[in-house]
Amino acid sequence: MENEKFINNYEFSNKWEYECTFMIKENPGYAITIWSRYINDIMNHKAENTDITIGLSRDWAQKIGPYKSNSFDIIDANEYLEDLKQYVFSPDFSFDETDDALGLIISFLEFARENDYTVIARLQ
Repeated sequence: MENEKFINNYEFSNKWEYECTFMIKENPGYAITIWSRYINDIMNHKAENTDITIGLSRDWAQKIGPYKSNSFDIIDANEYLEDLKQYVFSPDFSFDETDDALGLIISFLEFARENDYTVIARLQ
């Protein structure tokens, strides 16, 4: 089943440092946890003319929403998806796994949008 990859997925997690968890509010069993260094790596590889005033780019850079505290905040999955699709899969990523982490986040947000789920996120 395609959506099984979203059930408590810690594949791109690092238990020793900050991580970002994206979760389906209606079903907390659907959650992915991504090491913050992968997200930093993604943010450092924008496509030209990337709009950094929306979604994860804005929230991450300004440390607002789910990235200001250790509590879950509702995010706009459509806005985050639009934002992340601006980023390029790059051979210049610092970590080999960053491409796959970006792909997982995008797939998770698409899953949420297709099923009209609310997504919550937090940095912990």
